[in-house]
Parts: sequence; structure tokens; C-alpha cells
Amino acid sequence: RGVAGVGLLLVAGEEVDHAGARAAAALGLAPAYVVIGEPTEGRQVRLQKGLLKLRLTTAGKACHSGYPEEGHSAIDDLVELLHELKHEAWPSDPALGATTLNIGLLRGGQAANALAERAEATLMFRAVGQPAKLRARVERAVAKYPGATLAVVTANSPVRLHLSASQDARSAVTAAFNTDAAYLDLGDRCKQVLVGPGSILHAHCPTEQVGVAELAAAARQYARLAVELLAEEEEE
Repeated sequence: RGVAGVGLLLVAGEEVDHAGARAAAALGLAPAYVVIGEPTEGRQVRLQKGLLKLRLTTAGKACHSGYPEEGHSAIDDLVELLHELKHEAWPSDPALGATTLNIGLLRGGQAANALAERAEATLMFRAVGQPAKLRARVERAVAKYPGATLAVVTANSPVRLHLSASQDARSAVTAAFNTDAAYLDLGDRCKQVLVGPGSILHAHCPTEQVGVAELAAAARQYARLAVELLAEEEEE
């Protein structure tokens, strides 16, 4: 349409370590707005939950499983630790809902006939408050198991996002998933809008998809949104 002042920023690593967003934040860009595309069914997001991704490791002493008294199973410790964390009363928030915990990855042991020398789990909290407080509670649980360690993979607090003038605040949504928003720091004046085609309920499952018609509608929505945000900037 010949509209000036609009650019396209492509980043990678959002599902892993947000490396692309971190790199983009170091480029010195200073836009008034950034629109982040995520599957929100075309509705803008007012709040997104925070995140705490942890790797827990437990240590054991390997021995023949016929003589368990000669060793100690790292897997036994890890199972007990994870059970404790899953049954912990984690905080909730009126706007963001409950803190949730997912045990996403498990590794451990060397053979079925031996006590495990090492075991590891990767966890992800969807946080409604400061991740440091969750980490402190996990650290207290980990400390009960000799040789157990905790490593933070990534962490960010909840994010409040900008709603454009055309977005009815009553139909704006809260996202329980994480995005690049917490890492795409493009300056104090930059307002972040989170919206895109598709449903998050189709993500990370066998039916992951975004319909062609949804993509076409999103292209039109993004064009209208760009014009609207440019007008907002001129009015400020």
C-alpha cells in the first residue's frame, strides 16, 4: 500500500532460548510498536504468563539391582522430588490464573538391572508472579536430596501488552503460553502488541495447524493494524 515506517523482523529460537529476540534487542532498533505473531485466534493479548524452565539432576551410586543395599538410585530420588513438586500448592493470580508445572523431559539410568547413577528432569512453570520466588521454593525441595542440583534454563516474569484502539478490551485475552515479548526489548518507548492467526490449542500436538483462510485473514488484519498503530504514533 506504500505505507512507510513498517518493517519485518524475523527471529529464531522462540521455542528454545529466545536467542533471536535477544539478538534483535541488541541491534539498537527503536520502533514505537512491535507486533508479535502468535496463535491467538486473531484477538489481541493483554497479559501473558511468565516462565521458569529448570533442569533438575539427582545423583546416585550405581550397583547391581539384585543388591540394592550396595547403592542408591538417582531415579528414586528424582521420582520422589518430582512427586513433591507436582503436589505443591503453587500461587495463583486473579488475572493470570494458576501457576502450572509441566514435567517435559526425563532421562536417567544406564540399564534395567542396575541402580541409576544419574537422573535428570526438565520442568517448565507457567508463572503468575516472579520466577525467582518459584525457584527458591524448588531449591528448598532439591536441598533434601544429597547431590541433587538445579539449573535455570530460562526465566521471565509475566508481561503486560499493549491493546490497539480498535481492540475491545472486553474481548482481549490472557495468554498462558510464553512468547518473545519478555526478551524483545526494543526500548522504553516501544509498545508490544501480541496477536496472530490460529489457536494455541493446536500447538505442540498432532493436529498442529493454521488454516489457509486464517492466514489470509491475518494478512489483512496485520495491514489494518499497521496503519492503525502508525496513526496512534502520530497522535502521541
